[in-house]
Amino acid sequence: MEPEAEPVPVVVDLPNPHLGYALTWFGLAGALLVFYVLMARRLLGEKSS
Repeated sequence: MEPEAEPVPVVVDLPNPHLGYALTWFGLAGALLVFYVLMARRLLGEKSS
């Protein structure tokens, strides 16, 4: 019988840009929220004047 071959480790180096995507989308959502709040304040302020 032949001796068993030792397993060779496989190195997988995949890019993981998930954090960048998350920061981008949360940043856009935050900017949009600020825009909506400012526009709502502006429109509500004009109606009460």
